[in-house]
Amino acid sequence: MHQIQCAKLVKEKVLREAIAIVLVTFILGVSLFSMYRFSIEKGGRSSDENIPPISNALMVWLALVIAGLVLLSFVALYGRRLNLDNNIGQIGDFVGGLINPVLSFLALLVLLRTTLIQTGEARKTTDFMRQQQTILESEKFEATFFQLLDRAEKYCEIYLRTKPDENGKAKSKADKACEDILARREEFSGKSVKGQLKLAKAHVNAVLEHDVFMNFFFRAARVVNFVNNSNIPDDNKSSYLGVFRETLLPPERILFSNYIFFNYRHMRLLLRKWGVNHLREHGYVAKVVYDYYNSEKD
Repeated sequence: MHQIQCAKLVKEKVLREAIAIVLVTFILGVSLFSMYRFSIEKGGRSSDENIPPISNALMVWLALVIAGLVLLSFVALYGRRLNLDNNIGQIGDFVGGLINPVLSFLALLVLLRTTLIQTGEARKTTDFMRQQQTILESEKFEATFFQLLDRAEKYCEIYLRTKPDENGKAKSKADKACEDILARREEFSGKSVKGQLKLAKAHVNAVLEHDVFMNFFFRAARVVNFVNNSNIPDDNKSSYLGVFRETLLPPERILFSNYIFFNYRHMRLLLRKWGVNHLREHGYVAKVVYDYYNSEKD
């Protein structure tokens, strides 16, 4: 009888060891397979900004490993045969005591992962809205710029530019005004700097301080101010003001540059900064004006 009991104990011990070996092998196999799947999924993601939900393979792995660990612990800790009818409560307490903390941890892990995903999505939404705002501001700027440019050009077409008559002798108001202010250029350039400033200013104002020219100056200055005060990069500002410069005919640039030099300090700084005038020396009423516009930009 004693030998039979010993044989049963040995048999149960061998069975428990076999079960433990199987469970350990199962857990290791599932772990290796899950790590392999995880490495494949991680390598397939092109951007770290896109945070995927917790992998299904990882969740299955955790569930299987937990179940295996619970069974392994149960087999290892209880060396005697249990009567399920008498010890079912003890078994339930054992299993529940192990699983409940793990399930709570998994729930926290899922919650943290979900929060991280939502944060990433909110960040991407913010970046997208910022890009949309930049596009809208750019479109608004271009619409306003070309509207101001169109108004200035139409004004020039109506009041400053005329087509020659049949004999080709007709001159526009801009051409006539240019001839008038440049007629004494040699005279002014021979004076001292102070003399050039005083005499040339009086001469330019006498020729150009009329409503037709003043309205043109206001429209042109408004375009320059609008571009300069915008939030676009300097390279873009230079490009837009280059478009404005090419829209004006040389006589119109001559009138604008010379009048602004003597009457609007801030605007003449902008003309020099962005090269709006772009004239040769003979396009200025005096040498001092040419030297200023061709000096080093601020």
